[in-house]
Amino acid sequence: MPPDDCRWHFHGSFDPPADAHVLIEDDAGGAVLYTDDSTWAGDTLVTTLDPTYHYGSYFMPATDRFLSGLLPWLHDEFVR
Repeated sequence: MPPDDCRWHFHGSFDPPADAHVLIEDDAGGAVLYTDDSTWAGDTLVTTLDPTYHYGSYFMPATDRFLSGLLPWLHDEFVR
């Protein structure tokens, strides 16, 4: 997924667990989107982005491109 498809406002960032896989960072190195498969049973996707809200509001085209890239990747990566 190109970086431009991941750019719109976000709602803060996280200091993720050491073995989390950070997918998107902010300018200060905080995690905006990461996966975690060691803190709890199962896989967790953690984000401060809100693409489903913006997608459903029909005013931010980057969220359509973001979800079009993210959802197939999640399926391929985590559906076993």
